[in-house]
Amino acid sequence: MIKRAMTQHLTPKGNLRPSVPNEAQRDGDPLDLWPSEVVLDHMTDAALLADADAVICYVNPAFERLTGFTAPEVIGQSLEVALPCAAAGIWPVVRGGTPWHGEVQCVRNDGVAFDAEVAIAPVCDAAGAPLLFVCTQRDVTRYNALQRLKTRFVTEASDELRASITHLKVFVGLLQRGRPEKRDQYMEALQGSVAQLETLVERLFSVSQLDLQDLALLERRALDLNSMISQMAARYSAVAADARIVLAQDLDHTLPQIEANMELVIQAVTNLLTNALDYTPPGGRVTLRTGVMRHNGGLYAAAIVDDTGQGVMPDEQAEVFEPFYRGQASQALGVPGTGLGLTIVRQIARLHGGDVLVRSDGVPGKGSTFTLLFPLASQREAHS
Repeated sequence: MIKRAMTQHLTPKGNLRPSVPNEAQRDGDPLDLWPSEVVLDHMTDAALLADADAVICYVNPAFERLTGFTAPEVIGQSLEVALPCAAAGIWPVVRGGTPWHGEVQCVRNDGVAFDAEVAIAPVCDAAGAPLLFVCTQRDVTRYNALQRLKTRFVTEASDELRASITHLKVFVGLLQRGRPEKRDQYMEALQGSVAQLETLVERLFSVSQLDLQDLALLERRALDLNSMISQMAARYSAVAADARIVLAQDLDHTLPQIEANMELVIQAVTNLLTNALDYTPPGGRVTLRTGVMRHNGGLYAAAIVDDTGQGVMPDEQAEVFEPFYRGQASQALGVPGTGLGLTIVRQIARLHGGDVLVRSDGVPGKGSTFTLLFPLASQREAHS
């Protein structure tokens, strides 16, 4: 197929030299320099071949999968049109016989843009004039997104740690030089700052550890969500009573057991429950519920935390699970925190093949509903 397509465009004989230093010059059919169709067809990266006029003569199956374009739609088109790097002034360099490698934004057949790592290597004759072009593409959209998230995470973590250390320095200075009669007050504030820093470091450690976890290696066992939530309700009943909040339960006693890591599930539900108690005013209500829910076509066991607190604004709901995000309610109420609690909840849910959802009108008094989903046995096997 490759030779048949290329024959329409290439001089049948020539003295070829691939544009790689120290490559031996060879006489003969230029088509013999090309990798076999079998090799190209089995490459995981998208590959295109073009003739001396930069007309595409071949694309491999990986290119079709990546872009959504079929070979008949692309073959015969200009490589300069197919690759936007030409618009960036790269194409004159490549036509001059110099290989090029970099990132560009490409567009799939369905109109969806993606970040692509592109390499174009000309194959030149003895005089350095390109006769053939080899091009590869690799989708790096997810990699770039992860790198941006990593950079943001490190930056925000550094800012949080710096702020906590600054607070410690302030109160240490006040203990040394402040008014003696306020020493107990300074000490209490210092202890609070130490506790907040400790919580931040612990949660940063949790986030990093959860990132390294593998579902296949996660220690799991049968877990009764109803029993676990009842125990948590009993444990936090005094906290709720002190805050004059009603802590109620509404459990589905037909709920099947799940297979999960008990410590991680307790951590996730605890984060949701303590958030609900923090954001619910005196006289409010927090309800712990369980049930079976259908989500994205699958059946899940659900641990649900309802509250009558401040709620989450609709435009914030896509952000609340991002690291260090602090919404309007936390700022309005002055609730202390690291902005990592919900990030950890989502990591734990997804580590188990589940998810966490939020529903709220953002109206104070109507509160929020956070739903933690864990796959039931058949659904979990599909995720394993």
